[in-house]
Amino acid sequence: MKKLLWILFSLGLILFIVFGALTFVEVQKISENTHKKTVLNKTYQDKIKHINVNAVDAAVTIKKGKDFNVKAIKSNADFKVKSEVRKDTLNIGVKMQDPIINLNVFNNKYNKIVITVPQEMDSTFVMTDTGEINVKDLKSKKTTFHVDTGSIDLTDSKLGKLEINADTGNILTSHTQFTNGNIEADTSSVKLNDAPADIPLNIKTDTGSIKIKYNHSPKNTLLDIQQDTGKAQININALKNKRVGSGDNLVKIESDVGSVQID
Repeated sequence: MKKLLWILFSLGLILFIVFGALTFVEVQKISENTHKKTVLNKTYQDKIKHINVNAVDAAVTIKKGKDFNVKAIKSNADFKVKSEVRKDTLNIGVKMQDPIINLNVFNNKYNKIVITVPQEMDSTFVMTDTGEINVKDLKSKKTTFHVDTGSIDLTDSKLGKLEINADTGNILTSHTQFTNGNIEADTSSVKLNDAPADIPLNIKTDTGSIKIKYNHSPKNTLLDIQQDTGKAQININALKNKRVGSGDNLVKIESDVGSVQID
């Protein structure tokens, strides 16, 4: 009798999981078919040196192009974007009209701001509460990204003094240069591919792995790695003793829970 009950329970659990997964997929498909509309498409001829973005619950994409352009696409009727140039700063802000807490996890998923940048910026600041940040081929002397929930993906860019702060969401850089890096994350993995060697870098995570793959072997770097659990895996012979050359460039890594790997 107990065996029969156990079998029935197992079958019921399997059916629950299968139908739950199918329901989730269908809901997501419906969400993806939500009517999307371009609510802003502005091109600027102004002399712009700074970009300041507060995207609230929208995803942000920055890419290189011929002219300064801001495009906003909505899937939520309450999504409004204001974009204007004041002096030499391009300011972009989002206003969500509905003050009621929204329990629909897909409602803001496809709200997006796309910024086209033709030249190097003196500074770039992007902040979003819930939404990913994707950057490709951006040049900026000083760059700051703040995300509460969402991934950050930086590709083929030169970002000068770089600061990243993320609560939940992975951080990935590929072929991206910076002169000084400060990365803080709560529950996020940090992966730097083809990272610049011999530059000051500070990475701190509470929960999440850290992996740095240098574009060439460092020649003047000091490693300071602090972990509550685990042992760092250093796969560069020159850094086996955590110091190479005079050690003028400090790479400080702090991780409470998570692996650390340096290639």
